[in-house]
Amino acid sequence: MVIDGASVMVKLGKISGLIHQLCHSHGLHRAVVAVKYKENINNIIHSISDNENIINSDLISDESESNSEI
Repeated sequence: MVIDGASVMVKLGKISGLIHQLCHSHGLHRAVVAVKYKENINNIIHSISDNENIINSDLISDESESNSEI
């Protein structure tokens, strides 16, 4: 039996009494996807933070200009 490394499959292999082999390709793929997904999330969070800083900076600048006109 070849299993993909999911916990339920590992447990099945252990309790079945059959000889089983973890598929390292599936495990490696899952690790790569997890890292890539985390990088994408971090990039999105960084972009949102940058945009918020730009918006806040623009608002402060607009308020300063409004106060100086008074």
